[in-house]
Amino acid sequence: MMDSAMKVQEYKEALKLRAELLITKQFPDKIVKLNELLEISHFQRELADIHQSLSIPVPQSASEHSSAKRRREEPTEVITTIQGFKMHILPSGSVKCNSSITSLVRLL
Repeated sequence: MMDSAMKVQEYKEALKLRAELLITKQFPDKIVKLNELLEISHFQRELADIHQSLSIPVPQSASEHSSAKRRREEPTEVITTIQGFKMHILPSGSVKCNSSITSLVRLL
């Protein structure tokens, strides 16, 4: 029993040391680095500069549809079967990744 109590006490001491190191050294260092990043011109942008059009069509809302019984409509999106899987493809093709946000993520 005494051996397990000693192990628990050693674990508690090691945990306390790691927590103190984290709070006194590593957190402040990380805060300083993040503050330095905020001063870089990449982070000094307006949201309008980062915005990118997705060209994804927006479907009609339910309130726009007539309350009368409607006929069954064929789906407007293209469905292609590749090796047994149904794939829904956007009419305008794939959506490109936002290069502004990608460059900011790479900095982090």
